[in-house]
Amino acid sequence: MMPDTLEIGLDILAVLLTGFIILRTFPLMRGEKPMTAALFLFAMTSLLLAYAYWLAYTLMRPEARMPFAANEIGEIAVFLLLSATLETVFRESRIDAKREMFFAALFASASVALWIGWTGEWIQDIIGGLAFGYFLCICVRSLKQTDALNKSEWLALGVSCAVLILGQAGTFLVPAAYKNPLDLFCYAVMFAVLIWLIVKSILCARKKAGRGAELALSCSAYAFSLSTMYMSADWFYQAAMLLSLITLPLMLLAVRREVTA
Repeated sequence: MMPDTLEIGLDILAVLLTGFIILRTFPLMRGEKPMTAALFLFAMTSLLLAYAYWLAYTLMRPEARMPFAANEIGEIAVFLLLSATLETVFRESRIDAKREMFFAALFASASVALWIGWTGEWIQDIIGGLAFGYFLCICVRSLKQTDALNKSEWLALGVSCAVLILGQAGTFLVPAAYKNPLDLFCYAVMFAVLIWLIVKSILCARKKAGRGAELALSCSAYAFSLSTMYMSADWFYQAAMLLSLITLPLMLLAVRREVTA
């Protein structure tokens, strides 16, 4: 089976965009926080290699299912390096976020269980899920530390994630006639939350809000875009990937603000 043209186009766009971001990150290493810039640079380099590997594999062997491979290792590196990037900015904060991190870990664990149910790939889903869960927890803690979300927004986000997990789990249990409507409902919830996070990141950047809030929001938008991708298929997957690419320059702008402030 030949690879989808749109998928190839998105992969090429991802390679070009991450390459551009890498070039724009190099000068930031002369800023006030060179470690923050360096870790972000390493994260984007890992992401570039992951995209490049996936593109090459798709072009060369589109008919074969890929096992645990280099692009998945690259994605795990991205999660850990972006977590470290956030840590360099927020490590001095003493704000308690244990409750928020607990629910983030619960969401990540439930997501991993769903991934395994869909793919049957225990090893890569568990290993990748641990790294993703850690990144998600750091993102949530950063949101709490910067007051990027108010109480109503935290409640709406928590309810949306709970509804999403329950809805996705329900697709394994409901009769076939109800599966597609439930899938569409889950897609509506996922994309609504993702678009909201992206818009909130953009507005935060334009308003030059509190220190660190822009980085916390952009990284959280990226994390949720990946969760949306992992829970999507076909056109929905490609739409989620396109939205994930939008979050990359948002993270770059946030990092630049942090290291040049």
